[in-house]
Amino acid sequence: GGENLFRNSEDLNAGRWTLYQGATLTSGYPYQVSVPEWGTDEAWRVRTTSLGTNEIKAYINISSDLAKLRSRPFTLSVYAKNNRTDASVRIGTNRFGSETLAPSEMKRVIISGENDNGRYMQLQLAAPTADMYLDVTLYHPKFETGWVASDWNDQLYTGITTIDKDGVTVGRKGETIQTNLGFD
Repeated sequence: GGENLFRNSEDLNAGRWTLYQGATLTSGYPYQVSVPEWGTDEAWRVRTTSLGTNEIKAYINISSDLAKLRSRPFTLSVYAKNNRTDASVRIGTNRFGSETLAPSEMKRVIISGENDNGRYMQLQLAAPTADMYLDVTLYHPKFETGWVASDWNDQLYTGITTIDKDGVTVGRKGETIQTNLGFD
């Protein structure tokens, strides 16, 4: 683990979110907010409407080209605050699970599992039922290899070109760097 595979993880603006099965973002959301408990004024508040036909309201594709890494462990972590006082919110992935935050709950959500199938990994936000809205604040999302969540870091290298059993080959400013992600 260690390297953040979540591309541009500090940017959770509206253009990053895919809205699911008719869901919409509440006008003006997401926007950056201050969360003193996390020591930041760069967290993102995301709120959807109650529209849509599924409890999953929105997701971001975190990483692609993971088909070569089936049965490998990954960990998704994100600081999350449920802004609703009357309903839970579920934060999860499309591959290996989710965690439910109770009303007003705030913590670092950590979800680990194996890429059971498929190429894409998503950070998903879900309301308790399809006819409810969600309101959550997120900060420092991280997607990494392995079973343990490490401290957050921004994605060190942009432009991942290949992921295979030997690691990740990344490119930066015309140079190529091979990174072993410890799959041995």
